[in-house]
Amino acid sequence: MPRKSKWPNVHKRTNSTGKVYYYHRPSSTRLRGEYESAEWLLHYKQLEQRSKPGPKNIKTGTVDHVIHHFQTTDERWLFPVYAKSTITSYSRAMEYIHEYIGSEFIEDITSEEIRAIIVTHAKIPSKQTGKPRLREAELIRQVFSIIWELASDSPTTFPQLNNKSNPAKKVKKRYKQGIGYRRWPEELVDVVINHLPAHVCGRVDTRNRRIPIKGQKIARLITHMYYTSQRCQDVIELERSQYVDPFLTYLQQKTDTLQHVYVHAELRAKFKEWFAEADVHFLNHKHNSMLIHTTEKGVKWTEDNARHRWIQLRKQIEQHPRLLEYKARNPHFNINDYSLHGLRKNATANLMEAVVEKEAAKAITGHTSDSMIDHYAKEMDQRVQSKNALERLEQKVT
Repeated sequence: MPRKSKWPNVHKRTNSTGKVYYYHRPSSTRLRGEYESAEWLLHYKQLEQRSKPGPKNIKTGTVDHVIHHFQTTDERWLFPVYAKSTITSYSRAMEYIHEYIGSEFIEDITSEEIRAIIVTHAKIPSKQTGKPRLREAELIRQVFSIIWELASDSPTTFPQLNNKSNPAKKVKKRYKQGIGYRRWPEELVDVVINHLPAHVCGRVDTRNRRIPIKGQKIARLITHMYYTSQRCQDVIELERSQYVDPFLTYLQQKTDTLQHVYVHAELRAKFKEWFAEADVHFLNHKHNSMLIHTTEKGVKWTEDNARHRWIQLRKQIEQHPRLLEYKARNPHFNINDYSLHGLRKNATANLMEAVVEKEAAKAITGHTSDSMIDHYAKEMDQRVQSKNALERLEQKVT
């Protein structure tokens, strides 16, 4: 739990490995360097100055002026449609924009200048890992594009941008982080949902009460995400009252909309089994017994905790016979390439393979645009597609 420090707006936190760090609340930014070091104090001073209301030494029409204007007047600022982790990353990118071009007039910024900033920033090694800051460099381009669009949407305040094109959009995406979110192979899904090794499936105590441990708890979360196609951040918030057989009602945090999803028969059977289970942790009144999913301690999941538990489970099942057999057939298979969010691709691709219309698919997945459905469905099984197409052709001919 965060604790206030002697410095205003600074909270002391501890990450999953037990390491202590300090967090500047108004800017949603982690302070750099060791506590109260020269670097730490300088960063804190910069963040405090940025978070104070009222322009100070900000020239009208500069990038800093645009940032300050929307921070104080526009409800869209700080990207409310994004997850908290994304907001933090974007806020950090905004700091870099301030450092690089904050004092320059926004209409004078060119695509060549944006490209030079990205290349320069990407070469700076990270202080934590020593690796190039490729992801941060790409975020600078994305966030500047958002800043420009907000300004161009306010012609009375920023008339200098009338009939000018966004320079960030002319800069091609140069850096890609990792491999993106991959669709899980069905063999991996089957192992996690139906064939977990005995040492991760829980134990029975002397009172004959089943006590699920780490592996089984995260496997249940994965099962839910696989069958409903919902984001982890929405699933971990679900309470039992939101399940009225056969529908689940989600509040999608990304779009702030209610989503009513018909529950797959397999998941309904899982719910029946889980809710009937004498889970010792749900009997502890100190914990929230209304949540559908909790950790092995009976407390609420967080996204970071779920991600770390999935990493642990990957290590426990990577030598599973079914996965070894799959790897023998597919030498490029690496279990570490698959993240929790990749399950969204599984659900979307499965729906499209079943020849579901895009509007119907969006009603289940919660996507708001056809382009996202197309993006997530890229990894559809070509054999299934060809089979479905021929079946439809045969029906039409006959």
